[in-house]
Amino acid sequence: MKTFLFSIFISVVIFCANAQTFTPLSFEEADKKADSILRLMTLKEKIDYIGGSNFFYTQKIKRLGISSISFADATQGVRLNPGIINKGMKKLVEKTVAYPAPILLASTWNKQLSYEYANNIGKECNAAGIPVLLGPGFNLYRNSQCGRNFEYLPAQLPR
Repeated sequence: MKTFLFSIFISVVIFCANAQTFTPLSFEEADKKADSILRLMTLKEKIDYIGGSNFFYTQKIKRLGISSISFADATQGVRLNPGIINKGMKKLVEKTVAYPAPILLASTWNKQLSYEYANNIGKECNAAGIPVLLGPGFNLYRNSQCGRNFEYLPAQLPR
């Protein structure tokens, strides 16, 4: 299971690293490519890669030509990290929209509004040059004292 999850992670990274010159791959092709890269990586490289670098970046692996990928939080909109996102590049955006808390979105049960919310956050990510978004979050609200409940979409239990 760990190998499968790491393979999925590497597949996402391959997609993100080649987003400028992206050639669509089937899941099977991406999985094979990820497996071939995993076989070439040392254990130290795997640990370093997922351990990250400079707060919201993956570690680059020069030996294999794997570049660093930036990540951003986005529960109520895209969180820009000054000096980190688009490091070494021209700053693409100065500000992003602060949306209402996702729990409010979930309480509407409005699929169209949910689509527009997510689509607009995706457009902001593209405009800011952010290839990987960390979100949304889901929670079952087992503890009402959780200080982050406002930013989660509640998971509906099966009936």
